[in-house]
Amino acid sequence: MRKWLARKVSMPRGMCLARNVLGVLLFLFLTISACAEEAADGAEDMDVSQYETTTAGMDAVIGQAQFPLEPLCFEGEANYQYFDDHLAVQIQRHTTGDIAYFLCDVQTTDPAALRSALSNDKAYGAFEYTSVIASRHEAVLAVNGDDYGHGESKKFGIIIRDGELIRARATSRHMLVLEANGDLRVIADRGKDKPKTIADRLIKEGVRQTWEFGPELIRDGQVVPLNKKFTLISTRDGQLEPRTAIGQAGPLHYVVLVVDGRRSGYSDGISLPGLQQLMLKTGVRTAFNLDGGGSTTLVFQGEVINKPSAGKERSVSDILYFK
Repeated sequence: MRKWLARKVSMPRGMCLARNVLGVLLFLFLTISACAEEAADGAEDMDVSQYETTTAGMDAVIGQAQFPLEPLCFEGEANYQYFDDHLAVQIQRHTTGDIAYFLCDVQTTDPAALRSALSNDKAYGAFEYTSVIASRHEAVLAVNGDDYGHGESKKFGIIIRDGELIRARATSRHMLVLEANGDLRVIADRGKDKPKTIADRLIKEGVRQTWEFGPELIRDGQVVPLNKKFTLISTRDGQLEPRTAIGQAGPLHYVVLVVDGRRSGYSDGISLPGLQQLMLKTGVRTAFNLDGGGSTTLVFQGEVINKPSAGKERSVSDILYFK
């Protein structure tokens, strides 16, 4: 610190007092200035990691993924976004001509992020809205599932949920399998093994979820020819309906497609061949058609963001969701 020397000079008492006040003020000013300089010098060596962490958190809030992402399934900006330390959900809404649909790009680091939930949290529980089940499970993104417990659907297929076998029965439907590593695959040929044999094998492999509906839309990045013998739903090119589909573009990278329909002036719906083409454009390697029609519902963070065909949700027996 600088040192200041004052020469003693005789002067009147009043002037001495004034001189002393000025001296004190000058001393305080110089002391504060010196402290400020030292603080500024020390700031260059300050550990700012805690502030960098805070900044990263703010970036996440305004829309930054917290882990590396693959290219999205769509171009342009997302209308809805969600990011946390293991999940990135980005949704783009499209309205063109007589069709409205939602492309959902979902990427995760956790193979268990894709889940299923049952109405009233039990097999064959009383039906509930997709949004009700989704809210109870704190889903980030949810859609209707295969409605395994509805009407005739209860008689068919191999249903595994959360690693537990609910039933194993014969069916001509296609089965979507969620493997332990998060990969999706479709079993379309159901004539080789008995249902119980297939179910036991899947459980042994660590399969957590299966959904029975279909048809299979995309296999190995190519459109699957639609089999006219698949009678669960119409495969005719002119059959326009609301649709819900899911696909996989890469490891732990999923695409959910929801198409509204049966609403004149807003969206007529889409045919299965049309659904295949939309899915193909997203770059998925695998894609599967879930229950649709009045069941088609898309929930994002507790809010229904599509327009169900009846003007309100239909109660269903299960949902598919990400968390």
